[in-house]
Amino acid sequence: MANNFGSEAITVVAGSAIGTYWLLIPNGNNLYSYRIDNSGFSNGNPVVSNLSFPVNLGFRRFYSIKASPNLNNQNFSNFICVSHWVDTSSGAYNLQNYNRVMSFNSATGAINNAYSLNVNSYLSYLPEFNKDVSVLFLGNTSIYAIDLQNSTTGNVNSLQIFYSPPTPNPHDLANYASLQRNNHGDVYISKHNSSFLGKINNPDVYGANMSVTMNSINLGAGRTVFGLPQLLPENKKITYYPCIDSLTLTSEPNLTFNYEVGNKITTKDNYIIGSRHNITMKAGQSINLLLGTHMQSGTNYHAYIARCIRDNTTSKISNANHNQKEMVLNLDMEERKALDKQIDIFPNPASTYINIDSGNEKITSWELVDISGRSILKGSSTQVNVQSLPKATYLLKINTATKQVTKKVIVK
Repeated sequence: MANNFGSEAITVVAGSAIGTYWLLIPNGNNLYSYRIDNSGFSNGNPVVSNLSFPVNLGFRRFYSIKASPNLNNQNFSNFICVSHWVDTSSGAYNLQNYNRVMSFNSATGAINNAYSLNVNSYLSYLPEFNKDVSVLFLGNTSIYAIDLQNSTTGNVNSLQIFYSPPTPNPHDLANYASLQRNNHGDVYISKHNSSFLGKINNPDVYGANMSVTMNSINLGAGRTVFGLPQLLPENKKITYYPCIDSLTLTSEPNLTFNYEVGNKITTKDNYIIGSRHNITMKAGQSINLLLGTHMQSGTNYHAYIARCIRDNTTSKISNANHNQKEMVLNLDMEERKALDKQIDIFPNPASTYINIDSGNEKITSWELVDISGRSILKGSSTQVNVQSLPKATYLLKINTATKQVTKKVIVK
């Protein structure tokens, strides 16, 4: 069956069971999901899901499919995006602007109705998701960023982060650009017959700081031909190693991760867990969330005080029951509530100015940062001018003579 499709019209998703995968092939108006394990195709007939696509995909229609990293959502595991860019079924060369994002369940191999987004304004050859699946990139001659967290089919939030005028001939392969993420989260751009790879700058923070460097990597004598190879997901047992004593975190590079240390875990310096993260921390003595630690709404975070259950001399996991207890930061929460009552900001959300009411406390300084920790504005007055800022969520760090309070700010 695969002989009838280009490599951009096939993708792979890790299955819910270790060592299993789903081979996904769109055809007609259906998605065909073939389960693969060590013995080959293991489910006989494929799982068939309806794509609800505007046109039937198949012969003389050119399209692609890309799957996101695993989201660990309780209702689905991944997003998939199907893009249809050219229709030659009538004999003419007709460009198409159909892109559809859907939720996929790796336990069943089927699309479900938990998430759906149609983006039919932009021509896209081979799309790509960023590493935490908050942004979808679409592009051909121009590159667009789609804010998946705040978009609906009726109101798509998007930014054009690169523009290149197409050549007059729509058949010209120089018009085609494909997007591909590597296992570090970098997103690269491949233009046909180019000696360079482009790169998207700041792909994980939707906003004005996103940009494109088209001559990012010099291929020397090499030339690009259509797209880059897709990143295959890993689905294997994790090798466990002996516990380290302590760990300090200042950034969170993982979408899903379990930290386990023998003594203590400390977070600081604008450590942020985003709304799509699934993070668990286990430490033998303490977990210290210092000022500068932020957890966005929707974060799936758990912290436990528990003895490290990894054997100290081997990589095997001990089966002993160590009476794990969940850590509740009541004192820290109460302190933060008291601080928050003393300092208030309004209006929030805002589109022009944000006022800071510090009561009897004198403000010594404040700093507005984006969710990546990049400084946007600084000042010491009781008013923050946000008129020129893009719509997004920010953090306002307010300093007085005795403390620092961090407030979430929404610019609308």
